[in-house]
Amino acid sequence: MYIYIVNIKPAAMKDIQRIMYKPYKYDTAYFYMQKCMQQYCTDYKDYGTLKSLIYYAMCNPESQIINNHKALCFYGATGSGKTLHMKGLSLFMTLPQTERNGFEYGVEFIHNGAIKPFSFNIYHVRQIFQDYAEGGFDRIKNILVEPVICLDDVGTEDVANNYGNKVDLFAHIIETRYDKNNVTHLTTNLNPQQLRERYGERVYSRLRETTQFLNFGTEDRR
Repeated sequence: MYIYIVNIKPAAMKDIQRIMYKPYKYDTAYFYMQKCMQQYCTDYKDYGTLKSLIYYAMCNPESQIINNHKALCFYGATGSGKTLHMKGLSLFMTLPQTERNGFEYGVEFIHNGAIKPFSFNIYHVRQIFQDYAEGGFDRIKNILVEPVICLDDVGTEDVANNYGNKVDLFAHIIETRYDKNNVTHLTTNLNPQQLRERYGERVYSRLRETTQFLNFGTEDRR
């Protein structure tokens, strides 16, 4: 087994410095990614998306749909599969390495000079805002510092208010994570233009620089 480091000197300042270990067994990865999706949808059949997510997870340079060096924003209508696919991807990233791909290696990236797992937790934005309202920044400090997270259902949150002090909390989270070179995946019902209108030009610019937007459409698949 050998290691191939992809994009050690990123083309763009905020590109993710991914590590691809090769070779990996695609059939094994496919089997377990499908199992992960079936944890949340027993009759899962979206095999095209499955293949794209495997390529992204394993940092396969043959990926033509998803940019391996960007965070992901899944957007589309309610029930279109955004959170399902993000949960499946998250679960796949946390599987024991030998189960995930048949070899003794993980899915990792270079974060501020250190090799870190590319696995991530998913946090619903309404819960984040509720935690902030009850305990301020101390209650949500993990949201700011974890190297990789997913913010789920962006756009459904209310105005952040801690003891009467109103804060543009989403902007603060995005700006702080951006400054720390953290990776922030998103799911949302809002399209890119709606995100721009809701959160402003500065936040939208940060998202455009670091994130690839993937449209899950308008069909309710549930």
